[in-house]
Amino acid sequence: MARNAERALVRVYYRSHQGRWLAAVVILFGGCLLSTSLYPVRSLTDFVCDMLGNQVVTLWALPLALVLISSDLMGPATSSLRSLLLTRQGRVPDLIQPYVRVSLLNAASVTAGTVLLGLLAGWYRGFRFSGALTYPLAHQLGLWILAERLVMLGVFVLLFTLTTVWVSVLTHSPLAAIGADIVLWSIPLIVAKSAPGLLRKFPLFPGAALFWGNYATGKMFLIDFSNLLWLGVAGLLLTVVGTMPRERY
Repeated sequence: MARNAERALVRVYYRSHQGRWLAAVVILFGGCLLSTSLYPVRSLTDFVCDMLGNQVVTLWALPLALVLISSDLMGPATSSLRSLLLTRQGRVPDLIQPYVRVSLLNAASVTAGTVLLGLLAGWYRGFRFSGALTYPLAHQLGLWILAERLVMLGVFVLLFTLTTVWVSVLTHSPLAAIGADIVLWSIPLIVAKSAPGLLRKFPLFPGAALFWGNYATGKMFLIDFSNLLWLGVAGLLLTVVGTMPRERY
């Protein structure tokens, strides 16, 4: 019974978000097409490497797409069906679990989809595969820069969706989840446009490697640590929220 209810919740989410996912794909593809590089880009690999850290994609297209697909992630659970769902699921953690799995699936889908859309946009703009990497960061870090940005992209997307889950559970309000997503969106945007300060010297906020890919190699470890720390905080909050008594929820 619990497994069937979980599958039903996941199906409800994806059926009700088809239009949002289509809009997210259009926005991401548009961001990839409009991205302009500060460095010479001579191959499709160079284009994707730059695109994964380009501000048009990371500061605008990607966060907007994430707000579209994540803001009412737990819509069925925060609706008038909540009492019925809780009755069927029996415990709050059982209700949260399907949406955590959807968050993991969404993170993997958006990460892979962004790369594929970047490849398509680069091909459309006339770039082709080449064995020689000319991108400056690739000269410093080799293909590790691609792996680094892929990991940070996945972390940033997963943090977006996990935050949506626990805010929705705490507040029972999709509007509050939208507000949380907008805050996550605005932090890197504000820091990117502000005068150099502490956060620009020490990038201790989620997805930092995406927004400032030109950090010295030594700071990559700091960025990785801070992103894992943010994921740990999100996981801890979900654990705490999941132990709430049903009556409080």
